Amino acid sequence: MTSQAEEPAPVVVNTVTVGAGPWGVAITPDSRRAFIGNSGVTGGGSNVSVIDLDSGNIIRNVSTRLGGAAGVAITPNGEFAFVANFAIDGTVSRIDTGTYTAAESGIVNTDALSIAASPDNRSVYVVCQFGQVWRVDVNNVNIRTSLETPNDGAFDIAVNATQQVYVGGNSGGKVRIVGDLGRFGTLTSIGTAVALSPDGNTAYVGDTGGRFYVFDLTASNWNTAIATYSLGGDIRGIAVTPDGRQAYVTDRNGNTVRVVDLSNGEILYTIPVGIAPQRVAISANGLTAVVTNNSAGTVSIIAIPAVDSPVSSASPVQFESLTLTQADGLDCPSPSVRGIRGTWVELPSTRQCTMTGASRNQLLGWATTVDFPVEIARRQVVNGWGAYETFNPDGSLSSVFIPAGGYALLTNSIRMYPIMGEV
Repeated sequence: MTSQAEEPAPVVVNTVTVGAGPWGVAITPDSRRAFIGNSGVTGGGSNVSVIDLDSGNIIRNVSTRLGGAAGVAITPNGEFAFVANFAIDGTVSRIDTGTYTAAESGIVNTDALSIAASPDNRSVYVVCQFGQVWRVDVNNVNIRTSLETPNDGAFDIAVNATQQVYVGGNSGGKVRIVGDLGRFGTLTSIGTAVALSPDGNTAYVGDTGGRFYVFDLTASNWNTAIATYSLGGDIRGIAVTPDGRQAYVTDRNGNTVRVVDLSNGEILYTIPVGIAPQRVAISANGLTAVVTNNSAGTVSIIAIPAVDSPVSSASPVQFESLTLTQADGLDCPSPSVRGIRGTWVELPSTRQCTMTGASRNQLLGWATTVDFPVEIARRQVVNGWGAYETFNPDGSLSSVFIPAGGYALLTNSIRMYPIMGEV
């Protein structure tokens, strides 16, 4: 089904020339920068372009040694960007997002293609087009583990709190959960793209024949698609909006991005971009999509209209204040924080709030049960403030997230603690 929605349409607001063969893209959690992997640059060139999304300017080019940079992932805490180096090198690069310095891992495979960061900020997972699936330690890139060697290779990977999901690529149309070689969802054509719903319970998969599959990962028969939509073209990238309502899907053949209503598979908009669009990423605030145009050497920046939100690019900035409640084991001597709705806000000090007692290492986030995964929680939330990070080993809390409006609860144990009153 195809229609032109009545809401304001997303539109390309900037086209940025980057390196040769831009492939992977990831956006920092503060929605301000995009890291682009330029797969056509080899021989020690500047393989990763960093774009300021407000101005559209390239603020840094970062060399990742020999191999052309392909897939890119950024850790949920925003500290590191990881890059899969596809060509000669076959390594994984870790780029410090603050200093832009790069460290390289040992070789994983010369066809390292796609990469995804785990929600706990500890690992990244790499799939190779013709070979293995690897796990790489975030803090020491030379600590790496080969998880398996599937005979169908892979093109893309997505990670939630409990499962690693990837798409078979080289010789078969499959979607599988890593570690379960014997069970897979069957696709009509080669699977090239995968994305997860904000709660991590649904996988969206695209193939080279333009089919868009929906898999319920909570079901015992998860490998049977619950819906299949024929979008047409050649799907190479999928990104889901933070509210879970829409997917942005690249069509390499048609040089477009299709915006899909995930409730029924309807194509809401078709957006012309550059030649051979590959991957797409959407910012955490839901206001920007970034598309790599592989054959054009460019990146398309798409403005996504804010719908039913108090903040948009055209509206006045709205500040809110947050006060952390004194809870059991939670000490916030300077509890007030002020920031803009819908943005990431650093606390004045990483020692501002500390956790003591038996629950000091438990996850902090939006939850109704203890240890609810933070990555799922922060993507799930539409309203209110919330802490997105686990506590550091010393018990300190790094930063907080302010989605658009409302109020929320904070949990660090079986109890729920209010952290903000009504707006």
